[in-house]
Amino acid sequence: MYKGKLKSQSLKGLLKRTVAETAADYYQTDPTKPGHEQWWLLHDNSPPFKSRVNQTWIHNQAINVLDWPPYSPDLNPIENLWPRVHRLMDRLKLTTDEEVADAFVECWPELSLDIFTGFAQSMPARLEAVIKANGDATKY
Repeated sequence: MYKGKLKSQSLKGLLKRTVAETAADYYQTDPTKPGHEQWWLLHDNSPPFKSRVNQTWIHNQAINVLDWPPYSPDLNPIENLWPRVHRLMDRLKLTTDEEVADAFVECWPELSLDIFTGFAQSMPARLEAVIKANGDATKY
């Protein structure tokens, strides 16, 4: 949980602490070992990600970045997930940041895998809708 405005240097520290470790949890990232897998970082094009300091760090770490159009919430299915997470957490009547963080970890497994599968399967329709709308907002 991050408090305050996320600035470039703070994001760089966060990336250093989490990106490689998280990728290694899901992929064989060591190029010297058999089964090395490519992986890509997807970010939201926010100013801290686009800053020179973070673009340079990402480049120097040889991290592949998935090109993503800026300002495209219709292509970001996770935005549709947050209301569901909030509904799960709202029933708990949380009062502190620590309670919110703990509740998030507790509530995440309650989300059905079908939700994530549905978001993934909706991507072709989302892309088509954004193209048809010339990049403007869609029903998503």
